[in-house]
Amino acid sequence: MSSGFRWNRYAWFTTGWSGCAPLDGLSFDGSTVLEIKCPLNLRDHNAAQQGRVPSHYYGQLQHQLEVSGAAKAHYWSFDGRIGRLVRIRPDRDYIRRLVDEEGEFWRRVKDNLWPELDDQELDLSSDPRWRSVALRYRQARARLDAAAAQELKLRMILDRMATARRTFGCGVEVLKSFRRGAVNYALIPQLNGVELEQFRKPRVAVTKINVIEASDEVAASAQAPF
Repeated sequence: MSSGFRWNRYAWFTTGWSGCAPLDGLSFDGSTVLEIKCPLNLRDHNAAQQGRVPSHYYGQLQHQLEVSGAAKAHYWSFDGRIGRLVRIRPDRDYIRRLVDEEGEFWRRVKDNLWPELDDQELDLSSDPRWRSVALRYRQARARLDAAAAQELKLRMILDRMATARRTFGCGVEVLKSFRRGAVNYALIPQLNGVELEQFRKPRVAVTKINVIEASDEVAASAQAPF
């Protein structure tokens, strides 16, 4: 049954951005919402096997419960072989805090008011050197993305043409083989109920660079020769 919303205590909750609560399913009597996840990591599925909803999905489910007015939610975790059901009910204290935070966030969106940058963020938009390097990086990224798309297209053609274990010529070879599949830890009974976070290696520093806005100048340069 397609999802619908019955709760309208605050207009922003159901019509604003934070009112978005698409449901994977809703019972005909409206008493139960359904959320399905197919996690790529073992941690999330193990949490479901232990009867818990992963913390990063908890707010989503409580939001859905409040928006829909349902009395309970069915959280299904499916790893491709095994499904696990976790039943949860509205957490009124949590929902009260959630509504307050979402209301404040939506007010800031409408009024275009954003928190001041803290010491964890640094805006160098007006720095000439940063601007120069950032523009060159975006140009390089655009060319790299275009080259990657072309490489993938040619790779697929070569793969179709290569009919032997080793096909080669003109400085290119295609090797075909099999590799062992990954271990599906969810199927190891001794690990059921084991919290694997304690076995995680120490964290490492990671630097991720994102292109956060489009630019005609960058797009044009992506078509230019190297």
